[in-house]
Amino acid sequence: MSDEWRAYSTSCNHGYEHKSVNHSQFFINPTTGAQTQTNECLWRIVKDRYGIKKKGTTSEEILRRKLIEEWWRSVNPNPFEAFLEDLKHTS
Repeated sequence: MSDEWRAYSTSCNHGYEHKSVNHSQFFINPTTGAQTQTNECLWRIVKDRYGIKKKGTTSEEILRRKLIEEWWRSVNPNPFEAFLEDLKHTS
């Protein structure tokens, strides 16, 4: 989900489902339910936690890993228990 910046419109060409919201009209798209608050909140957490203040302060690979970690933490309310469970399923 994103705002209607034109660059995002091609994400469906890469196998992603893309929903958008026009912020000049709504905070939540009344038809699709698309909203960007979750994305903005996650980005704020990552920027604050890792001290990312401006473009170019961290490598793309490190940023990718940090975003994956933050997503994982967001879907696992007890990270330690989830980590131990995930270890059982690795080879």
